[in-house]
Amino acid sequence: MLWSLRPASAQSQAPAPNCATNSACNALFEQAQQQSKAGNLPEAHRLYKLAYEVHPDPALLYSIARVLHKQGQASEAAPFYRQFLDSGMSAPEQTSKAREYLAEIEKATPTALDGPVTATSSLAVVPEGAVGKNAPVPDRGGADKKPIYKAWWFWTIVGGAAAAVVVGTAVGVAAREPDLSGVMQYRLFPTSM
Repeated sequence: MLWSLRPASAQSQAPAPNCATNSACNALFEQAQQQSKAGNLPEAHRLYKLAYEVHPDPALLYSIARVLHKQGQASEAAPFYRQFLDSGMSAPEQTSKAREYLAEIEKATPTALDGPVTATSSLAVVPEGAVGKNAPVPDRGGADKKPIYKAWWFWTIVGGAAAAVVVGTAVGVAAREPDLSGVMQYRLFPTSM
């Protein structure tokens, strides 16, 4: 488990936030682990990022980087590895692996990783304890599209079709000859006089 990788001395000093101490963060972390084990890496990535937004624990940066890396998104994973390494978190095994993975990525694509890149650029800040019914939903980069019924062009088409039905019905009724076969005809002036 991720939390057991921290030595007791690091936990007693508590310089860095620990997601296990926040129930909302811990719940998201556990869900992310389950999704990762099940092979649902996009969902695991989303949940790890949400956990980090709720409680910015540097250990979560490593998990985010690993999930991105496993999905073949090495250039997106690199900033998270860097930020994890820069956090100074004392997790020797993870730190060693993060350096190894980062070196592997930099060898494969050295030009793609040049320039300033920050791992938190796509992370929104969510107040601690804000996960629940009224919690703000972080931006997912266009993943949530507007429903079709909220699009202006949808209602233009619906209105145009309704107008066409009304006009067609009116024209059809007005052009029809009335059926006078059962109606008694009155004459104003009698013909026999």
